[in-house]
Amino acid sequence: MDEPLEILLALRRHDGSATRWLIDLLTTLEESENVCYLLDDQLRFIYCNSAWDRFADSNDAPELSGESVIGETLMTCVPHVLAGAYDRTC
Repeated sequence: MDEPLEILLALRRHDGSATRWLIDLLTTLEESENVCYLLDDQLRFIYCNSAWDRFADSNDAPELSGESVIGETLMTCVPHVLAGAYDRTC
């Protein structure tokens, strides 16, 4: 399951408290002034909050809006010079 809606529906079928937890998490992330994102187990973006979009806009990088990176891997947004550090941690 890669889509956030599919994950939410699976949680709802499994456990209502898990659904509430996920909704609370997404609400907190969305309300945060900090850039926040969620990745799946293959390091693909599945969520970016509105602070991500503000950061992309303020850096004249509309091609990196949250909507445009959903489904992309984290490494597509990491500068080449930093890629080695991520390789060692992932």
